[in-house]
Amino acid sequence: MNITRERLRSWRVCYSDARIAELVPPEGVTLEQVLDSSIPHADKIWVADRILSRAARLELRARLVERCLVYGSLTDERITCLPAALRADAIMPEMRAALPAAVALVAPWAAAVWAVEAAPDPEAERKRQLDDIRELMAK
Repeated sequence: MNITRERLRSWRVCYSDARIAELVPPEGVTLEQVLDSSIPHADKIWVADRILSRAARLELRARLVERCLVYGSLTDERITCLPAALRADAIMPEMRAALPAAVALVAPWAAAVWAVEAAPDPEAERKRQLDDIRELMAK
């Protein structure tokens, strides 16, 4: 699926029309092109979260939250259940009502930033996140 200027506007991207025009040609861009672009890392995660399939999106969110837990940037014990809850939702949507309300609120771009900031090697963590997206794009 191509990411067009119109699609970005419909997603209410926080970029101005002029900035969108600078970044996105009239025919649009692919997610791979977004991942390879110079836009901020959190913005790449934000776009990926809108274009990946539901199952891939939930898996990405689960991985990001797991990394935040590992690196210690999320310490609330109520958060520890989120990766499993996100994966359960991807597999069994009928379980959605039984999952913590926080599952719906996982902001993947925020989790990505927290993981990068807390990682022993921030650049390696950024690369790992983009590699995760590339892997999930194929599913």
